[in-house]
Amino acid sequence: MFLKGQYLTQSTKLGMGWLGVAAEAGIDEWSSQCSAFYNAASVVQQQQFDEIVALYKQQYGLKSQNVSCQKSVSAKHRFNEVKVDCEKYEGVVITSPIELVE
Repeated sequence: MFLKGQYLTQSTKLGMGWLGVAAEAGIDEWSSQCSAFYNAASVVQQQQFDEIVALYKQQYGLKSQNVSCQKSVSAKHRFNEVKVDCEKYEGVVITSPIELVE
């Protein structure tokens, strides 16, 4: 939503932060999209992306939120649909406010 400016102010920086967190799940499409945006960015932008992805992973990432995900491919559909199942396990959760503006 941040990358496209859907329902909020467009921000490549914040969008890349969330895309970096999403890529943690190991979904090829998300990882590829994150890499494509990152590789197209300037060195300065890449440094900003590195900082925000690290911060967002620390605050909202799978490990910090005690979540593990497993992906599978559905053989029932001819398009080999990828399914992601995530489970939260015991542990302390730290909540952080979500930035909506850079």
